[in-house]
Amino acid sequence: MLERNHRILLSFFEGLDEEANDLAERLTTGDDESVWAWFRQRYPKATKRVSEGRQWRQFVTAVREFYAEEDHLH
Repeated sequence: MLERNHRILLSFFEGLDEEANDLAERLTTGDDESVWAWFRQRYPKATKRVSEGRQWRQFVTAVREFYAEEDHLH
């Protein structure tokens, strides 16, 4: 890979650690609305469908369960 392309890729993915840390912090607080806001901000089209009614709370519960299971694997 050309050095220039490598720099472009690094700059494109820069900040993902911060995003992951932000989500992790929100997941540890127990504030479902904060977790839901994180997903809505980053994935507006994907979250539009589950935003109706109280389905978004089920989504956040599933995300919490997924990450809780992941923690046990490490």
